[in-house]
Amino acid sequence: MQGRPYRPNIVPPLPEFRMQCKQPFNTTGVEYTITLWVKGKGPNPEKAYIILFIYPITRGIQVELDDNQSCDLFLMSLRKFCSRRGFPALMLSDNTTTFVAVSEYLKTISENPRVKEHLLDIKCNWKFIPARAPWFGAIWERLMGLLKLCLKKIVGQALLSFEELTCILVELKGIINDRPLSYMPGDLNQLEILTSNH
Repeated sequence: MQGRPYRPNIVPPLPEFRMQCKQPFNTTGVEYTITLWVKGKGPNPEKAYIILFIYPITRGIQVELDDNQSCDLFLMSLRKFCSRRGFPALMLSDNTTTFVAVSEYLKTISENPRVKEHLLDIKCNWKFIPARAPWFGAIWERLMGLLKLCLKKIVGQALLSFEELTCILVELKGIINDRPLSYMPGDLNQLEILTSNH
């Protein structure tokens, strides 16, 4: 009887980088997503870390696997990514409270003189999204959720080698980038599905 009508939250406008029609990989998000155990050289399993490169405009992903979170290995992953997809003008990384450890690590990496020098060479600007602003990283969270779901269904509790896991991640990247996004305009009788790989 005394309740007031529900007033939905006002959603802020989309950031400019999501609205500008530029090259597909001009803006890229990066995040360490999942820590997995792989077969080690000895009897004990070792950790492996998945680096997820996300394209907010095309909603595609690129996946890399590292065996530790060192600056040198991240720099090599970044160089591999740039060699395959081109140099992004803007790199974004997550900065929410749930990923404090990862964002602090990424801040440390981006402050490293070698990484700064490399980013200046390729004219890349690195920004952290604001904390407690889920609309900035909603696409990334969704794509990470898809990747985790696929990994859970394929790998389950199995302990794979680093090479086997790398192979599975490359296959999953292809599957996720082939998911339908929309229909391409054209003949109604022969509609073609638009995917991230287009």
